[in-house]
Amino acid sequence: MSTNQLSTAHAVLELSPQLSRAISRRLYPGGSATSRRAVDDDNSDHLAYLAEAIRTGDNALFVNYAQWLKVRYATKPQTGQSVESVLEALRYAITECAPGATTSAVVPILDTALAALPGSPDTAPSYLDRDAPYAATARQYLDRLLAADRRKASELVLQSAGDGAPIRDIYVHVFQPCLREVGRLWQMNRISVAQEHYCTAATQLVMAQLCPYVFSGVTSDRRMVATCVGGELHELGIRMVTDLMEMAGWDTYYLGANMTTGGILAAIEEYDAHLLALSATMVYHVHLVEETIAAVRASERTSGVSVMVGGFPFLVSPDLWRTVGADGFAPDPDTAIAVADRLVPGEKP
Repeated sequence: MSTNQLSTAHAVLELSPQLSRAISRRLYPGGSATSRRAVDDDNSDHLAYLAEAIRTGDNALFVNYAQWLKVRYATKPQTGQSVESVLEALRYAITECAPGATTSAVVPILDTALAALPGSPDTAPSYLDRDAPYAATARQYLDRLLAADRRKASELVLQSAGDGAPIRDIYVHVFQPCLREVGRLWQMNRISVAQEHYCTAATQLVMAQLCPYVFSGVTSDRRMVATCVGGELHELGIRMVTDLMEMAGWDTYYLGANMTTGGILAAIEEYDAHLLALSATMVYHVHLVEETIAAVRASERTSGVSVMVGGFPFLVSPDLWRTVGADGFAPDPDTAIAVADRLVPGEKP
């Protein structure tokens, strides 16, 4: 990231309160203070995504966010907003409140996003494919989660495992599409954020019940530390990767969500890891991935570890993993094993 990119992103975040108020005034010129405050959280998200696109120099991150918003607003007409009106309000706010250098850097990103919207869909297709392996199990599992029946959801999965379904298949063909579908349903305003959190928490508990299957194999001398960067709370993806890596023979050390850089460095050193797997789901955490990798490289005691990254932002921008300084990128749990084996081939002494 260049100095200009960092300073512009910093300026946007520093101006966030003023920009948010300007956006609200533009969207609700005659609205009450209460109605304006109602969109402040959304405005903060818009600005955080914009700042990350500026930091990385990757417009695709913000364009994808705008396309995601288009679906969300299209299925929530009671807001009276469209993504186009939001982006126009954002451009107005930047022009009104930001210095000229910041405005000239930001407006082209907004224009790119606006230009991409007419050809993008206003709905999101389901992640549940009726022709996929274990499609019926996935559908039943999701239905039980949405009915808040954690017990029956757990029984379904445990019965499948007991009947011989490979844990890898349960993770890839049941958990993964179901959780993506949960996210889609929330995006389209069909379920609440509370339901989304419930489905995630219930799946974490079911995964814990599968531990006897995960840790039943023989591990090699290859050691991996896996975690989310600081501030990142979406840990199920990296948890799945860790479990599948364990079953593939790796000795894994899973640190969970929201891990500090200092804690990550200490774990790499303590466990003498050969591989660090870092995950970030929210786009505005990409800079934390880069900062963590830089800290790993800068320490004499951890500089030799290979770094593999994963998470939604790296799917949006295929070369982003190079930008943050990683050695490899895994788009899904299956690929993670192949990437890890390439980065750390064979047994390590």
